[in-house]
Amino acid sequence: MDKLNKKQKVLIAFLGRANYGETTYVIDNTEYLEKLAFMAIYKHFTPIDRTYVIGTKESSWNLLENLSYTPVYIPYGRDEKEFWEIFDIIKDKIDIKNSQVIFDFTHGFRVLPLFVTIFVRLFQYIEPTATLSYLFYGSYEQGQEKTPIVDMSPFIDMLDWIDVVNAFIKYGETDALASKVGSVYNKAFKEGLSKTPKVLGGFYKKLDKISKILHLTYTPLLAPEARELSGIIEKKEMEDESNKFVKPLGLLLQRLRDFTGQFEKETLWKSHLSVARWYAENNRLTQSLLVLRESIITFLCEKDDIDIYDIDKREGIAMRLNESCTKSNDPIFKLWNKVRELRNDVGHAFMKIKGHETTPHRIEKRVKDVIQEAENVLGKGM
Repeated sequence: MDKLNKKQKVLIAFLGRANYGETTYVIDNTEYLEKLAFMAIYKHFTPIDRTYVIGTKESSWNLLENLSYTPVYIPYGRDEKEFWEIFDIIKDKIDIKNSQVIFDFTHGFRVLPLFVTIFVRLFQYIEPTATLSYLFYGSYEQGQEKTPIVDMSPFIDMLDWIDVVNAFIKYGETDALASKVGSVYNKAFKEGLSKTPKVLGGFYKKLDKISKILHLTYTPLLAPEARELSGIIEKKEMEDESNKFVKPLGLLLQRLRDFTGQFEKETLWKSHLSVARWYAENNRLTQSLLVLRESIITFLCEKDDIDIYDIDKREGIAMRLNESCTKSNDPIFKLWNKVRELRNDVGHAFMKIKGHETTPHRIEKRVKDVIQEAENVLGKGM
């Protein structure tokens, strides 16, 4: 169970108001006869650098005579106002910088342990030097001789997954997801499990590669890599290993299929145009315009059977489009002119827009409108 390193150790525990009786608490097969679970935890992980005990004025403070600790007095949390009071008290009184936090909510009351756990999780973002190492609960049952102290830190792992899922679904970010699956995959090998995952390794590496491709706007690589990732996701072993090693991933497999599938098109220009739309839908408007411009050139290359990677030919097509886009009524030239103007504005950090007569919301709408126009124009042009 030892997950601690050389950082200073901070114990945070709750203390309620009750007639706590002695029980034999068990941690790592070591027994401690105590009235309070966090007293056993304190002894088990000694030396502890700082100990904070959270409770109300009416908590059973008399049980802590032999403990070196800092009391943190809080209200009961009866309403929203008191919850924010608790927030301020914990923020001001508890210091977890550059430390490993051992959390015990055995003797907590109402929903306060959940509140403080989430607060500590939030603080980890604000203060990344802090690590929540353990989340303990003493599973006491009246009449039993021994009380196991259980590490509930997988609960924190679920909070990690909430972050990962939110980043993927709301913003299209896949790097956190790849990293999370990768850590599970590597942990399985380090623990020497009799049956280790096979396809999860290829999955997270391929997903990480796609994430980097999207960050770099490395469009030519996206479709083939997405196709390979789709093949991995469709394997029966992928579903089996997700259920066995990383259950939350199973909830995302269909969304991941949809994610990769949108880039798999019968032509490259359609694939690139879908990339431009994806960037726009995920609020990466500059990248969307870059890819949209190249999609039009790729469309004309494929239409005239020209090598799409021939730089000279692509530049020649762009030159012809630039020469005629303000004079021609051809839909593709008019489309090019709109894309060119938007891309130039973005490329020059909007310094050419006099008096800032536009707004970010209008620019966003113009980008999405021109993508829709491109889909219509190019779709009719083949």
